[in-house]
Amino acid sequence: MKVRAALLACVLALLPVLAVAAGTGSAAGQLPLAYQIGSGAKPWTGRLRAVGWQASLAGTGDDRQPVSGLWEAGALLDARQPASRSIYTSLPAALLQPERLVALQWPDLDDSMRERLDIQQLAWLRGDNADPALRPRETRLASARGARVLVVAPPAWQPGKPGHASFRVRHAQRPHMAWLGTVDGQLHGFNAVTGEELAVYLPRTLLPLAAAMVASTAPVAPNPCPRPESTDAVVGGAWRTLVLCAFRGGPEDIAGVFALDITEPDAAPPLRLLWEQAATPALPLAGIGPVRAAALGDGQTRRWHAIALLAPPAEPGLALLPLDTPASSWRMLHVATQGCDGKPSTAALRAVTVAMAFDGTALAAYATDADGQLWRFALGDVLRQQSAPPATCLYRLRGGAGFAEPAPPVVLGTPAQPLVVYAAGNELAAIAEGNHAASQPASIEVRAQGAGFVLQVAPGQGPSAQTAGWHLVLPDANEQVERISLASPGYLVFMTRLPDGRQRTYLVLGATGESVGRNTDGAPMLPFVTGQISEDSPILTREALPGMTPQAGSAGREVHELALWAVENGVTTRLAHVVASRRTGRLAWRELAGPAKETAP
Repeated sequence: MKVRAALLACVLALLPVLAVAAGTGSAAGQLPLAYQIGSGAKPWTGRLRAVGWQASLAGTGDDRQPVSGLWEAGALLDARQPASRSIYTSLPAALLQPERLVALQWPDLDDSMRERLDIQQLAWLRGDNADPALRPRETRLASARGARVLVVAPPAWQPGKPGHASFRVRHAQRPHMAWLGTVDGQLHGFNAVTGEELAVYLPRTLLPLAAAMVASTAPVAPNPCPRPESTDAVVGGAWRTLVLCAFRGGPEDIAGVFALDITEPDAAPPLRLLWEQAATPALPLAGIGPVRAAALGDGQTRRWHAIALLAPPAEPGLALLPLDTPASSWRMLHVATQGCDGKPSTAALRAVTVAMAFDGTALAAYATDADGQLWRFALGDVLRQQSAPPATCLYRLRGGAGFAEPAPPVVLGTPAQPLVVYAAGNELAAIAEGNHAASQPASIEVRAQGAGFVLQVAPGQGPSAQTAGWHLVLPDANEQVERISLASPGYLVFMTRLPDGRQRTYLVLGATGESVGRNTDGAPMLPFVTGQISEDSPILTREALPGMTPQAGSAGREVHELALWAVENGVTTRLAHVVASRRTGRLAWRELAGPAKETAP
């Protein structure tokens, strides 16, 4: 089923998918609206389904649509011959040989790898089910429970980044890719339109655990990439599209990160290895993600780095790993010895995000810790400093992080100043970028209404509180924030998990934290109900309204409908929608003036 590309600018799957940006001249109009991660018949097998439907425009009154199943990745894998799959691992640097990518097949492995697995294990990992003595499975796709799908589009336009325009044109027709990590240690790259598996990477650190899975009594391997991250970066003097991953788990509780070049998924090989780095006593990587990418300036040039979290016994902090050299040339950044309350702070960091300038240079990293604190690391001059200053604490929430892979912070542009939105336990806060611990943001009042809640700023909040941001305590004390994402223009979506496994999904105005919006363009701002319960995460669609597309050469507005849809028994039901807009300049290039800031809807 073909779906208009305008619908695909912001998509969340039932187990969430990152935003999809349609590429000019690409097959984006055929992309599914969402990707559903499901369970298989065995605890260690799974399903990945692509679904779509024709989302209706605001005001049509058509709030229910049948869901179309477009493809299922496991069934497509089962129809292939194992020898036809492009599965890779890597070999460590040795003697005069650099670290390198190799096919996961017996002739290409080195002696040390051959000692750790046999022909039967290797065949099972490649998808052979002929030996009944090995672990049974009804599909070759392993379970991806708790993971997320990352959709990587062709390069998008990025003004202000030298050389990227030609890179975007050169790769404008490459396929959209859907990346998913599974519990047999494999990271799969699927064609996002057809579901065909184009590439697989099995980290060498996980290979022994993945090989042991062939025995039914053995534990499953760690997922190599539960929170994948992708970016365009300059590596070796050229722009490339990368995927960054972190992994942790297994009987030995191993951890590590790796970086892959996925610029040309149709090439042979379809991916390249930048490096793979396992945690060591000298570099105790936490192995939780997402791993962020950042361009750091040294006064003359910029070098791209992966930013990963450190784990105890290291002091709380970040590891900076250059993407253009072996990962062994890392450095560390640490937090201040005192937290927001003035007491010693030793809590491990749990998630990180990066704020960038217009030209892509990293300005700061924002990280949360297990005590609910938000830390700011200054990155502007970090490469020119022998010893970088410690991170400063901006704010502290009462609740600690409750998930192994907590929601990373989100940086939101507003008319006044950037806000950093983060969560801990059943609390959520948006903190002004220049905030100090003494500043108190505005409190959000939660009022039950219908099947959900209305969120509005509590009465009596002065201008100073609203300038500092906002703070929300969720209605259920046991509710845990699982994901925060932008629903531009101007809105945020955050999803929470209840103790019984069900979810709530909230749509709020990012600048104020309120569930307010317009039903039609030009209508007054009104409160709406949000936070409805669903068995799975609702899907968010963003659709440009007819006749509202801005024209180059004249000032105007971008106007979109944002809608949340619940999916049940093959039918979608629209839970809520708002009409959001932002002003555009004469060339519709607002971002040329600096970091994007959303105007009031």
